[in-house]
Formats: sequence, structure tokens, C-alpha cells
Amino acid sequence: MGISRATITSCLALALFLRWGVSLFPYSGEGKPPMFGDFEAQRHWMEITVNLPLHHWYFNSTLNNLDYWGLDYPPLSAYHSYGLGKMFAKLLPSSVKFGTSRGFESPLLKFLMRFSVSASDLLLPALIVFFSVFKKLKGQHAFPSWLYITLALSAPPFILVDYGHFQYNCVSLGLTVWAVICLFTENISLGAVAFTLAVNHKQMSLYHSLAFFAYMTSTLVLKRADLLTTFRVGTMIISTLGLLWLPFGDYWIYVLGRVFPLKRGVFEDKVGTFWYALDRVTPIKGVYDDTEVAQLCAIVTIVSVLPSAINLFLRSGNPKLPQDDLLKTFLLCMFNTSLNCFLFSYHVHEKSIMLPCLAAVLLTPWYPKEMIWFITISSLSLYPLFHQEQSHIALLCVTSFFVLVAQQGKIITMNGIRSLYGILFLASVGGYLFLISGLHFITPPGKLPHLFPALIALYSFLHFIVFSAWFHYNQLTDGRTRAVKATPAQQGRKSTKKSQ
Repeated sequence: MGISRATITSCLALALFLRWGVSLFPYSGEGKPPMFGDFEAQRHWMEITVNLPLHHWYFNSTLNNLDYWGLDYPPLSAYHSYGLGKMFAKLLPSSVKFGTSRGFESPLLKFLMRFSVSASDLLLPALIVFFSVFKKLKGQHAFPSWLYITLALSAPPFILVDYGHFQYNCVSLGLTVWAVICLFTENISLGAVAFTLAVNHKQMSLYHSLAFFAYMTSTLVLKRADLLTTFRVGTMIISTLGLLWLPFGDYWIYVLGRVFPLKRGVFEDKVGTFWYALDRVTPIKGVYDDTEVAQLCAIVTIVSVLPSAINLFLRSGNPKLPQDDLLKTFLLCMFNTSLNCFLFSYHVHEKSIMLPCLAAVLLTPWYPKEMIWFITISSLSLYPLFHQEQSHIALLCVTSFFVLVAQQGKIITMNGIRSLYGILFLASVGGYLFLISGLHFITPPGKLPHLFPALIALYSFLHFIVFSAWFHYNQLTDGRTRAVKATPAQQGRKSTKKSQ
């Protein structure tokens, strides 16, 4: 029994309402010269790409001062800015006029910029709906499709970062979901192209790359031994990269240097990573050479993600493994590797928690309680950023709505408060609320002016490292989950089948 069109329309309308509601709050850098913020960065990239030759986009010159929001995302993101900039040049020419549009913040521009995010976001909600139909969630997991779609489309980090802070992560996230669906509908070639596009829109998508690499190589080499398909997949990946990078000619080295910077340090601001936590104990940032620290981060990250990737590689090559179990293992690997990349990689932003959150959203049918918890604390970990931008009320409202939907769907229930999960969930969220209250109402010591943002980052790190350990355990012990209780109707169907 499929989900009705009316239900899908209602879920999408609700998702749109939440997104535009958040967009009414301040964005990154609003009215704060001289750099303004991420809103200005995205506008400036449109200005640069529509007014300068392509080889100047990533190259520092008198025409393009990279110290003022120089492009630092891969080519597809630059082409995306170019396409939007062309439209803005016709609709509001002064917003992308070269050299005179810095800090431009007219009401019409704000609307057009917000609308451009919503237009770019069309792919992700549509694919979330398709994923729920593709998985037939209601039949297999006692998990209604309407509930899954509502939770997935109201996951706070995606809404808050793109529609509040202001970015276009929805494009790379949507391409990644498309790639997952392609892989598990036996279209590996198209899945490889979709994921290559995702990486070339936001380099953070590399957090998911090991899961895709392990699955595709194992499936093509171990399970199928299909050299022709392997050659076709490789050719399509190389062709996609060529189409995106070859236009830059000899300037590709400057693009690469901007996409993977070393001079910006091991972390930025207060973020719940291992290196930030370690820096509180023994100083790292600004003390050791950036290149050496980057190499150490790379080694630790690779070592930490290998067990999950190797497990997926071995299971993907098993022809007897049911497709549902294989999809679950793949998503577990996506979650584990992306979370460990967040924890251990070089130069991680707090916003990068969206990458594990995407895998968490896709894993929700198998681990509803755990993933609702993870997405909730991921949202709360962003509180200092949104407090700084004066849009923290939006964060609290969207997060509260998300938890209420989970409660309405009986994933989180008042009757379950006495359970271990209920106690841990309440204690976890209560700890965040205590620290958030301290941020607002307690004056920190003079020597520790950023005490509460630092405590929130460290508190988040403790959560993330525990989630990483728990879900590595789940994956490496064959990905067994606690049984989701079946509905009375499903129990009746099972007993009828047995009697027949």
C-alpha cells in the first residue's frame, strides 16, 4: 500500500513552510561589514563568475582579491554560482555589478537569494520521497512513509544551514541521495556520476567517498567480476571530472589549492571534533606546522575509517547477502566514515555535521530512536553559531518541531521516559539546554569569555564519539539492530501466513 499524493503534497508543503520560516531570520553576516558573511560570499561568487574570465575565478589578482571571499569550493559549485549570477544580472543587475556590489543587501536581493536556495533544493526533498517509496518503508519496517518523509524533510541541520546561515549544501546532499538510489537500483554508472558531481559541488562530500568506493569496487570486482561495467564506470567518472576541470586548463592547480587549503588551521571556531577537544588539553592550533598537522589528521582519519570500509567491502562481495541488509550496511558505513571524518579530519567546520546527518536520515527506518537522537544533538551543537547570528530562536523552533514529530510518531514517547533510552535522551538534551541557558544568563570569567560555546563544542564531541563507537559496533557485528515492534495489523498478517 503506497503513500497517497495528498500525503506527499502535505509533507512537501510543511517542509517548504519550515524552510521559508527559517529564512525570515537573520543570515550569516547580515549588516556586519566589512566581510559580512556567507550570504555575501555566495553573492560575491556570482559577481566574480559572471564578470571575470574562468581562469580568474580561483586566481589571486588585482581583479579578484581572494582575501575577500575567494572561491574555495570545487568547479561545479562555481558553475552553479555562474548560472545563478546570470539570472541575477537580468533580474537585479546592481547585485552582481563588478567592484561596486560588495555588501549589497537590498530586500529584493534577500528574497532572490532565498528563492535561489529553495530552487536549488528541489532535488533533495524529491529524492527523499522517492527513497521512502523505493524502500517500501511501511511494509518492511513498521515505519509509516508519511512519518519518515516528515522527519527527513524537517531534519534541522539541513534547513538551518542552507536557509538560515545561508549556503547551497542541498545540491551536493541531493546528488548524494541520488547516487545511493542509483547504486541500489542496479545503475552503478549513473550513481558514480551523481556522486562525482556531489564531490565536485562540495568537497565535504568526500566524507562519504570511502563507502561508495568500497561498495562499487567490491560489487564490480568480487561479486560480478564484470570488467566491461568496471571500465564503463571508470570512464564515466573520468569523463565527468574532465568536463568539470578541463576548462580551467593550467589553472587547475590554483583550484585545487583553494579547495584544500592548509593555511586555515586544523579547525575553525569552536567545533565538536577530536582536535578541538585535544587543543583544550595541549595546544595544537598555531603551535605546530600546518602541513605536519594536516598529515597527522590524514593518517588518523584513514586509520579510523578503514574498519567500516573494509567491512562493507567484504559484505558487498557476498552474493548471498539480502539487498536490504546490504543497503543497511552501506548506510552504516556512510554514517561511520563521515562521522569519523568530521571528528578527525583537518580543518572541519561545525556545519560539516550535515554529512553524518544525511546518512542518519537515510538510516532512520532501521534505527529510529538512535538517529532521531543524533540529528537532535547535531542541531543543538550548532547553537553557538546561530546565537552569534541572532537566529538561535529558529534553531530551537525547528529542533522542537522535529522532536515533536518523532513523539507524535511514537518514536519518542512519554511512556518510554522510564526506559534507558528515554532517560539518556532527556539527560542529553537537558545538558544542552543547561549550557545554552548558561550562554544566555551566566557571565563567564574574564579569562574565559567563550566558556559556554567551548563547553557546548566539547559536550557535542562526547556525543559524537559515543555515537561513532556504538554504530561501528553495530556495523562490525553484522549490523544487527534491535527489533522494531510490528503493528497489530502486521502481526496479524504474519500469523495468517504461518497458519496458511
